[in-house]
Amino acid sequence: MATWIRRIVSGQKKRFQNEGFDLDLAYISPRIIAMGLPAEGKDVLYRNPLPEIARFLQTYHKGRSKVYNLCSEYKYSARKLSVPLEHYPFDDHQTPALLVVQQFCADAADWLARHP
Repeated sequence: MATWIRRIVSGQKKRFQNEGFDLDLAYISPRIIAMGLPAEGKDVLYRNPLPEIARFLQTYHKGRSKVYNLCSEYKYSARKLSVPLEHYPFDDHQTPALLVVQQFCADAADWLARHP
């Protein structure tokens, strides 16, 4: 039932559906993925379940992934994802501070350069 609800919430957005996964995420490039917030508790009814994101990363990108949490409203554990995690927060549907954008871009560029 939760999967059905998440599909309704996604609307016309493309979802990653492969090998038992059904997640709100998209490959921007072969090395960069944009995804909906990993959630726990009641929020899994309409968001990606955090354990499924962890399983996805282990299945397709084991040892080659880093997660950036850009949401100021929610925090989640790097331990539960089993990957490095950075937090560059800004409020949902708002423009981030230029400094946050600069720091995020520098961190992501550095990580990508060190992990070809």
